[in-house]
Amino acid sequence: MPLTKPSLESLQAIRQAFASHDFSDTDLSELVTPKLGLITGFEDLMKELEKLRAVDLGATAPALGMTPNARPQHED
Repeated sequence: MPLTKPSLESLQAIRQAFASHDFSDTDLSELVTPKLGLITGFEDLMKELEKLRAVDLGATAPALGMTPNARPQHED
């Protein structure tokens, strides 16, 4: 499923669905069209998350600290 650029209207609908969070239209507009110098816009973030979702984590070696019974190597 190709990603589409987020629109202010779609983010407003999400805000309405999660009404306990009070985001202004200005906050939502910043996600659609960053003007405050954000390093990564929302659209770029979604593209990066899609790339990450496509990674086969089963084929990725685990981090040493995350494996059961792993012991860090110490220099003695």
